[in-house]
Amino acid sequence: MTVIWKGIKVGFAFILILSLLVTCGVTVAVFYDRYQQSNNMPLALSTPAPVVEITPSPVPTPTPPPGSAMITAPLIRQNPELPAGCEITSLAMLLQFAGVNKSKMELNEEVVKDDTPIVWNKDGTVKFWGNPNTGYVGDATPRAKGFAIYHKALLPLMLKYEPTSFDLTGRPFADYEAQIAKGNPVLIWTTIDFKEPNNWVVWDTPIGPIKTTFYEHAVLLVGYDEENVYVNDPLGGKASIKINKEQFLGSWEALGKQGLSYTK
Repeated sequence: MTVIWKGIKVGFAFILILSLLVTCGVTVAVFYDRYQQSNNMPLALSTPAPVVEITPSPVPTPTPPPGSAMITAPLIRQNPELPAGCEITSLAMLLQFAGVNKSKMELNEEVVKDDTPIVWNKDGTVKFWGNPNTGYVGDATPRAKGFAIYHKALLPLMLKYEPTSFDLTGRPFADYEAQIAKGNPVLIWTTIDFKEPNNWVVWDTPIGPIKTTFYEHAVLLVGYDEENVYVNDPLGGKASIKINKEQFLGSWEALGKQGLSYTK
């Protein structure tokens, strides 16, 4: 009986193994068929989207200033209170045009000063004095001899009341004209007669010698055209004075191409 039972179990196991082999074979066949079908299918199931070419926007070319422009700005006379205060008075004109209510006398009290006392040579020329690159040299009022202040020392006071102020010194005159075309006047250095000076002087200062001229002057540039520039002159007391451009540029270049303006 035991032998018969063992035979039945062996037979049953053989049948079970055979069934599993058949099932595996069918499964493998099915997967193989699907694999073959997948290999025969196209790679894309839909038409690809057309390629759209994007043309980049052209970089805008800076617009050159027009052939002429003019600003109507306040005219303030430096005399009689500030006979040597052309830079301070011109700054007052610029700030008032920009909407800042500051007078020339208020600005004169606030401007940085180089208080180095003047020392004379025996021949009456200046031996040692202050430097206009560090502050106003001398006294702009009639109380004592005054000279000038240059762009670097004047800019901090301008920035105090017009934060968009910046230094144009050394830039091409076309940049000055561009400021006028935008409606922003320029404080610019020149000479009293708007001509290139020939009477230079040299004296020593606490930071080294300086070469300059007592004809140094500052005005407010308010206009230009092809042949001329137009300035508000605090010393002459006239607005929009017409000056030959070539002549004026000679004086401006001689004084170091100095200028201050703003971007409002």
